[in-house]
Amino acid sequence: MELTELDIYKILIAHLARGERKTKLFGDLKLSEKAFANSLIGSEFPNIYYEIYLQGEPRTDMHVSVDSESIHACRNIPPQLGGGGYEKFFAWYKTTRGMRALHFAYDLSEKRTDSHGIQLFFELPFSDVKEYFRIMGSEASAEYLREFQARAPEGWSPTYFALLQGRPGSPVRIDFFVKKERQEIYAKDINAFGEDLKSVGFEAVSDEFLRFCDEIAKAPFPMELQFNVLGGGKMDSTIGVSATLAPAALGLHQSGQPTFLQTRENFSEGGAACQLLQRAEAWGLSDRRWRYAKDIIFHKRLSFGGANVFLFSVPVFLKVRWRGGKPLDAKLYDIAGARQDSVT
Repeated sequence: MELTELDIYKILIAHLARGERKTKLFGDLKLSEKAFANSLIGSEFPNIYYEIYLQGEPRTDMHVSVDSESIHACRNIPPQLGGGGYEKFFAWYKTTRGMRALHFAYDLSEKRTDSHGIQLFFELPFSDVKEYFRIMGSEASAEYLREFQARAPEGWSPTYFALLQGRPGSPVRIDFFVKKERQEIYAKDINAFGEDLKSVGFEAVSDEFLRFCDEIAKAPFPMELQFNVLGGGKMDSTIGVSATLAPAALGLHQSGQPTFLQTRENFSEGGAACQLLQRAEAWGLSDRRWRYAKDIIFHKRLSFGGANVFLFSVPVFLKVRWRGGKPLDAKLYDIAGARQDSVT
């Protein structure tokens, strides 16, 4: 029995959203099936990142990670890939080499199943970065990105960028991980973090924001930062500050970080991830739904006729967005995936 990728996806979300988790954590994942189908190319089951909102109506956004080999090997790119409209981008992408996976981003919470942006990683010469933005319709954005990156403090490691065409103003998203040595400086004096933000042109640094970031810096998890750069290199007042709750799941093999099996303990009562999520609730950034996070940590094998399906899921980030120095929302990012092996 051979299951299709969509068959396997339906099995995966049935496990993720089992019981109360559907109504209290994930909400309706039917729209995600169409977004997933729009992301399929080749035979490799993609990794999925669910952005689970921690307040309000239970809902998710979603990222689907598509490996570069599948795109390079495909002669006829499916017209619906990414939701459609990216034909010029894929034609260009197939001429490049050595690029990591693409991430299609979907705002499912806004009932959209077309991608509002394709994320690329910083493993490109700047000539390719410029070409990406030209193909995406904003050649000037390449310079905005380069100028912002040049201002970034030592100890901020850039990871990915994207032109968010489907967002107001089509901002450039740029993401950084904070290296351990820099985070230790922030943990000792969070005002140093505020000064670093102002040095890159981000001015929406309130006392409330810094008090929250002080807790993130002192937690035993790597920090991640996300910015939106607007036309003329200006910043908007929104920033995402994340704690990487399961760095081992992302391949950030740092000394002392938990293994996959230890992650469940980390989310249990008394664990560091549990304590940080409790603090998020105390800050008014989350209601009690985060308590279901431990239940979506799994790695299991299921048998269907002549096939074994391996499923996995682990929450990897707590992300809080701030706008104008005030908290906007909080999300838990869960990475999930699957693979199928035939029974012999």
